[in-house]
Amino acid sequence: MPALVQAILWQREPTPSLRLLDQRLLPAKTEYVEIEDASAAFHAIRDMVVRGAPALAVAAALSLAREAACGDGSREFSSASEAAEYFVERASYLETR
Repeated sequence: MPALVQAILWQREPTPSLRLLDQRLLPAKTEYVEIEDASAAFHAIRDMVVRGAPALAVAAALSLAREAACGDGSREFSSASEAAEYFVERASYLETR
């Protein structure tokens, strides 16, 4: 029996990671694209790496979760409301691009 191919690979530990099956390469190749933040998710969605409304929504949501968990070290929030405002802005970026 062939191995199950998953469109979205999410790993919470030890470090959160999000990888999307590059559906542009199917069926010839099975390769994944690493998604580090909402910007990378936007490009993957725009470039049709991931397809289908449910997968698009999950990829966008998990990209925000990964960005929240890992960040890039350049941003510190002074309050929960400041962090919430930032992630609402990032979600809007995904929604409106």
